[in-house]
Amino acid sequence: MPDALPRTLDVLLRGLDDGLHIGARLYVSLRGQVVSDIVLAEAEPGRLLSHNSVCPWLSAGKPHTAAAIAWLWERKLLKLDDPVCKFLPEFAPHGGPKAAITLRHCLTHTAGLRAAISAWTRQSPAEILQTLGNAPLEPNWIVGKSAGYHVASTWYLLGEVVRVVSTKPADVFLRDFIWTPLGMTSTRLTYTPEEWATIEHTRMVMHDTSKSHRANSTPSDAAESDAPRSSDTAAVD
Repeated sequence: MPDALPRTLDVLLRGLDDGLHIGARLYVSLRGQVVSDIVLAEAEPGRLLSHNSVCPWLSAGKPHTAAAIAWLWERKLLKLDDPVCKFLPEFAPHGGPKAAITLRHCLTHTAGLRAAISAWTRQSPAEILQTLGNAPLEPNWIVGKSAGYHVASTWYLLGEVVRVVSTKPADVFLRDFIWTPLGMTSTRLTYTPEEWATIEHTRMVMHDTSKSHRANSTPSDAAESDAPRSSDTAAVD
């Protein structure tokens, strides 16, 4: 199984050699069949990564929010070309060009709000929405035509749209309608301090890779391992 995706595996191994990361987790299934399930090297310096390690998604959490929007769209509870302010009037309180920003623009990084808010803000959801409502469009940005990576801003908006339409906070909605049906019982958008403490010895951590080294980079095949197999990771973005 480690050779099922040889080119992907090679990229991960080269990343270890180059010091880009000290460990990697690869899980792929196709139509319910496991294609690849391997772990490489360390979760943190001195502790090996395992098949049931909980890994942070960071920006790879965006597809979770996109899946929630798609779930609602499939059931005709919203349209992708609905303006954001249809659900969140606070977002464009004075109208203007922001009133034309749609869910599709948020999903495709074409809204023009890249620097509107920090990805690591400690503001409450209401404060975030107020900040985004007060934020202007980027200069010379053409909504729907200009494109650039939005780290956090529009994804906060999409999460709020999920809450308004479903009447459930985004993390609860994802748990009930996306993760639990897929058996992803360890996946979270956030952890309480108490929950975080329970995964102290299984979680993968953020670390400085500038002095990284390669350790135990031989792939471990889940089919030959006694460790529980799991595709669950901690979605923190």
